[in-house]
Amino acid sequence: MKYLIDFTLEVFERPALLWAWEDDTPVLIVPKLDEEKAVNSVGDYVDVKSYGDEEEAWTVIDRLFVKRRGVVGIEGKMPLWLYKMLSHRAAQITLREVDEILSSMRVVKDDYELMCHRESARILQEAMIRTLTDLRVGIREKDLMFVFYKHVYDLGGDAPICLIQSGANSAKPHMEPTNKSIEESEVIVFDAALSYKGYYSDITRTVVLGKPPENAVKLFNIVYDAQVKAINAAGPGVPAGAVDQSARSVISEQGFGQYFIHRTGHGLGLEIHDEPSIKAGNTSPLRRGMVFTVEPGIYLPGTIGVRIEDNLIITSSGVENTAGLPKTLSIHDFV
Repeated sequence: MKYLIDFTLEVFERPALLWAWEDDTPVLIVPKLDEEKAVNSVGDYVDVKSYGDEEEAWTVIDRLFVKRRGVVGIEGKMPLWLYKMLSHRAAQITLREVDEILSSMRVVKDDYELMCHRESARILQEAMIRTLTDLRVGIREKDLMFVFYKHVYDLGGDAPICLIQSGANSAKPHMEPTNKSIEESEVIVFDAALSYKGYYSDITRTVVLGKPPENAVKLFNIVYDAQVKAINAAGPGVPAGAVDQSARSVISEQGFGQYFIHRTGHGLGLEIHDEPSIKAGNTSPLRRGMVFTVEPGIYLPGTIGVRIEDNLIITSSGVENTAGLPKTLSIHDFV
């Protein structure tokens, strides 16, 4: 809905639906309490219809369905209860999942979308620098996460996401920040994301507050080399899987292949995990205007983890890296 008409709504149990008919004006169905917001946002080119709690959305939907026949495409992420309700009311219609069509439309960004991503990346990096400036021995991972959130909103970003993983927690790539205090000379994986006008950036740096331990230096250098090779491999026409293989080969050659436990990257757009998927076996060629992460990592269970993540835009002749933060373990290089 955001992509097609630049409108979003948090509706909870009250559904909002966009009906984009080929031969008619699109219809946006919203709860009565959101009607004014919808009309002000899209009223010039979309027919807004609302419903109250006493009638529910189905009163409007039934009127739309009554003259329709054939196939109606739906998003695969539609809640099951909503799908079942639509199926029950659409006796003359076949519902078909069309995520592949929607994804093919969204995967290549136009100039406006690329501008939004670049600004998102700019805000994110400034928020990360400010957060690292506030980092002190003894601060809890969770508290540092909230410091990041404040900086994001102060800078004009939205929808912040932050993973702060220190010490042994750094070996758990998707672990939420905890009440653990950050100690001197511990590895800190700082994975952060935000959106600007709906478009995401997602950057990770691994740093140490104090002198880094030798194993951290060793792993960091391997991951750094893997990322450089992957970035250099990317470009228009290159299969997405070849970028993954470039990073994976470096880590495997150093004997840590089994500890690189995720794909090399994911697309960025209106969702933080979008297409293209930079993973083994993906033969789809990269195309101008695609935006994605390159984020190899090594994770030794119970001990240490290292990840470095940048964001790339495929250009007509190569790539543009929108992540310009230093790549170093020393926190002093950021502040």
